Amino acid sequence: MSLLQVTDPKMKAVNLLRAKARIMHSKALERLAQEVAAHLTGPFDEVNNMIQKMIFRLMAEQKDEDDHKHWCDLELEKTNSSKINKEDKIADLTAKIDDAKATVEQLIQEIREAEDMIAAIIAHVNEATEIRI
Repeated sequence: MSLLQVTDPKMKAVNLLRAKARIMHSKALERLAQEVAAHLTGPFDEVNNMIQKMIFRLMAEQKDEDDHKHWCDLELEKTNSSKINKEDKIADLTAKIDDAKATVEQLIQEIREAEDMIAAIIAHVNEATEIRI
């Protein structure tokens, strides 16, 4: 017997009728107990059962939705973390590129100065060679 059957006053009445039928050995009382037990369900029991099933189904759907939201939140957190890391790497690489460009510009300037110096030396050597001839 379930807890509902023990605490239900209708069921208590059926159990009392059955007990009395056994004590008195009365078939009529036993039939009465059976008839009462057969009609214990009320007109709203089916509706109550349908509502209960609907509640369980909605609770299961809510749990599924909560699980999915939790998964989505974790994925968003991973994505945002990855995005921040990649933005930091981009900033570092951009700084390195700018530094490399500055170094290239400096080397180009030094090469120009060296070429000018070489041109001046060649001109001086040519002038010195002309004076000797």
